[in-house]
Amino acid sequence: MKDIIKYIRVNRNLSQQKFAEELGVAFATVNRWEQGITIPSDLIQNTLFEYCKKNNINLSIYILNKYTDEYNKLLLQYPNILFHGSKSGLENEINPRS
Repeated sequence: MKDIIKYIRVNRNLSQQKFAEELGVAFATVNRWEQGITIPSDLIQNTLFEYCKKNNINLSIYILNKYTDEYNKLLLQYPNILFHGSKSGLENEINPRS
């Protein structure tokens, strides 16, 4: 959550103080969110969502890029890794077929 909040603020090119004023919270609150000390309440999370809609901030792209970057790091670290989409997992051994 802390990365998303900072992304929203930086996207708008705002200081923590100015961002806090726009959200109607204290500077220290935004600071604690961005440090990961606390997380916004459900009410403030809804406010952040509406703030993004109002200011045309697309969080979907941010989240997709973040997970794509993490995926690419894993591929570099483990080039032969196999990702499987099953929620129940795999059964038996995985053997290559030619």
